Amino acid sequence: MSKNFENPLHNSVKHFISGFYIFTKIKNNLLTLLQCKAMNRIFFILLFLIFGKLSATNPDDLLGTWMSTDNSVKVEVYKVNNQFKAKVLWFNHLLSESKTPMQLSLDTNNPNPALRNRKILGMEILDGLRYDAQKKEWVNGKIYDASSGRYWSSCAKLLQNGILKVRGFWKVEWIGKSISFKKVA
Repeated sequence: MSKNFENPLHNSVKHFISGFYIFTKIKNNLLTLLQCKAMNRIFFILLFLIFGKLSATNPDDLLGTWMSTDNSVKVEVYKVNNQFKAKVLWFNHLLSESKTPMQLSLDTNNPNPALRNRKILGMEILDGLRYDAQKKEWVNGKIYDASSGRYWSSCAKLLQNGILKVRGFWKVEWIGKSISFKKVA
């Protein structure tokens, strides 16, 4: 065998060993650093500040305009007397069974005959949602599903990635459906 011939397996092993060596050095340096009590305190304080801030939620973070992540509906969330409400600003009428244009779509499935002629566009679909500071989420709301004409219990949670997860459910949260929204304004 000539000396100029390089074995690919030999190179892979060399890279693995050098990568493992670097990882081991970094790990050992971090362990040494964390063994120092003062640095340990600082480290945990920084972790608390970083993750504490990320998980903190302001009740009014829910306010604004939200578009569903599947681009089927846009809603405006507003607040009245510490209760959060939402109304429909836009929806994709092509997803409805009737395919009726959005401006002409009516609440035809409403169990109350007096409400069957109201327009879906601009209709209030969420009511009574309140912020629970312990859970860091909005709870005890009622959400209206115009496609079925039913009201469901609802809750909402703002995820760390900025996605709002709204859940409509019957009696218990695990019997229901969630829809995700992204804030647009």
